[in-house]
Amino acid sequence: MTRCALLAVILATFAARATAETVFYVADHEVKKVIKIKEDGTLLWDYPNDNAHDVQVLPNKNILLNRAKGVQEVTPDKKVVWEYRSAGSPEAVQRLANGNTLIADNARMTVLELDAAGKTVWEYKVANDNKRPTPTMRMVRRLDNGNTLTCASTEDAVLEIDRSGKIVWKYALPFPYLQQRQRLRQPGRPLRHRGRPGRQDGVEIRRRRRPGRPTAELAQRPRALEEQQHAHRRRARRRHPRGVAGQENRADHPQPGDETSSDDRGRRGIADIPV
Repeated sequence: MTRCALLAVILATFAARATAETVFYVADHEVKKVIKIKEDGTLLWDYPNDNAHDVQVLPNKNILLNRAKGVQEVTPDKKVVWEYRSAGSPEAVQRLANGNTLIADNARMTVLELDAAGKTVWEYKVANDNKRPTPTMRMVRRLDNGNTLTCASTEDAVLEIDRSGKIVWKYALPFPYLQQRQRLRQPGRPLRHRGRPGRQDGVEIRRRRRPGRPTAELAQRPRALEEQQHAHRRRARRRHPRGVAGQENRADHPQPGDETSSDDRGRRGIADIPV
């Protein structure tokens, strides 16, 4: 088994704008470190990892990670600037947009939201109705709607919990480990896009044709070409006022099925064709 197969999970990726260099933060349980590496595997930074599963690169370039007995925020020079201590191993941690920190504390089987001072501002106690000897939960994430999505592994379910502690959505799954909420396009609904027709970001963009309006393709024709076509039609109508534009009168050109005598054909300069 290769070393790459023993890596726990790639937890964070970002590109440095100045050099456009892609780096990875990895919780490596083989060497028991959180490492920062280049795409070619070059080691750039490391930090002791006694049980890290969840690593987040913060906007200030600090690293937020779970430890065997708590959660730490560490600077690039390995200085701990924020810490939460626990009797057990928190399985998940997330720094929220408001500056608070969301933690899945398995020692208390509680999802906690702490402010910068470490004060609990919200919590949810995860049940153990299955009576597991070692209750546990895994990935926990705060959603855009303010609810919290939790892998309640002990309960064999993924739970969405609102701020009041009510379960608003549940999906049964044997010992869930990871989860992610993603908004998908509803089947049967047209794709709404204000851009021009074509393919954008791998998605084909089309526009509906409204009654009385040209399609997007026709609307994009050069104006000079359209004016030239209109002028051609006007000249054709003046030359053939009683005929269809672009065609001559039927009397001047007999059509198949018309009864025409040999004299008529001679007068028009059309030679008789022997049968």
